[in-house]
Amino acid sequence: MRKRTTTINWLARRQGQSMAPIQPRKQACVVLSFVGMLCCSTAQAQIPVTSCQTLGTAGNYVLTGNLSALGGSNCIKVWDDDVTFDLNGYKIVGSGAGAGIYVRPTVTGVKLMNGAIERFNHAVNAQSASVSIVGLTARHHTSIALWLGTSSRVVDSLIENNGTGITAGANAKILRNTIRVHSALGIYCGDHSGPGSCTIENNSIDDSGIGGIRTIGGSHDIVGNYVSGSPTGILVIHSGNLVRNNRLVANGGGLSTSRGSQTVIGNLFFDNSGRGALVKCPSLVTDNHATANGGTNLQYDGVGCLTSDNLVQ
Repeated sequence: MRKRTTTINWLARRQGQSMAPIQPRKQACVVLSFVGMLCCSTAQAQIPVTSCQTLGTAGNYVLTGNLSALGGSNCIKVWDDDVTFDLNGYKIVGSGAGAGIYVRPTVTGVKLMNGAIERFNHAVNAQSASVSIVGLTARHHTSIALWLGTSSRVVDSLIENNGTGITAGANAKILRNTIRVHSALGIYCGDHSGPGSCTIENNSIDDSGIGGIRTIGGSHDIVGNYVSGSPTGILVIHSGNLVRNNRLVANGGGLSTSRGSQTVIGNLFFDNSGRGALVKCPSLVTDNHATANGGTNLQYDGVGCLTSDNLVQ
């Protein structure tokens, strides 16, 4: 390469020309050859939403003001994959029926965020779709506030004064929410047909009329939640769940497991009017603190439970 460059410069001097340095061509995109990706800097424009309507194509939608839906109909209908709807701090209010946001079955990649939905049958009806919800307030709904399909996600939201707070399918993630004052359940997660694999973590759940957290299908991670004021704080119906570092305080009963093969570690069962915890054996039960409960602080049902370092007072 050096020999060829020297030859070109020598020819240029012979012809009385000067060789300007070759400038690299400016590119709008950067090729990342090591992963075979082409990254382009593009910004997708936001599409304003000014009334109840159908979001029929993929895109970024933003609410521009409060909406009222009359007559019991669904207000916002999501009909395509990869729709992001930012409520932008505004609210959608109904008249006790329908859904604030209805998501068509099998739709995926939907994101809903940053606003409030009040007084429908459901805040979000996406029972057969995959939806991500962040920073949403859902209150005063007659049935399930957030009715979500498999692999859905609810994060940093306020769910209060509904029938049931959240019902979600298998592989859902329900993280860091405040869920309070429900006539039925705070959280219901999983799938009857197989392992549920829900992650229910760091939620605060108060005053649910039937139960704080209930799971079906097994293989759930129920970690770091605070549950109070419910007939049963946590009820797990199938095997293979991790119940760790939860605080179950002032419920009718703290924890109840319907089958064995559970892992119950590091929980606090305190001041529940009935049992602190009822664990089906065989299970692993260790490092729990059960105290001041009205019934048995820590009760095992069956044989074969492995227990250690539990503080029972």
